[in-house]
Amino acid sequence: MNTIQDYQKTVHQSVDHLFENIDQLKKKGQFVKEEQKHFFQQKIADLEDKREVLRKKYNELSASSGKASIEMKSGFEKAKLDLTRAWNEAKEKFVS
Repeated sequence: MNTIQDYQKTVHQSVDHLFENIDQLKKKGQFVKEEQKHFFQQKIADLEDKREVLRKKYNELSASSGKASIEMKSGFEKAKLDLTRAWNEAKEKFVS
């Protein structure tokens, strides 16, 4: 990547994809077995919390420039990793 703008463009695509996956998982909630519904709802709530953190970090990253962009990148990467891990856990449990 040559610039922070290139980086932002790339992460925007990956964030959109991750958000779409979460939305698809939410739609599958109607097919979750009754005994798993509470756990499913907890996982969705966790994903939504992490999604909001990532959205804020992305917006901060997009609004920053120069040295601040480099500092924001670290916070964004951590938030993205947290959401990705939570998504993978939910996917393993609820996506067949």
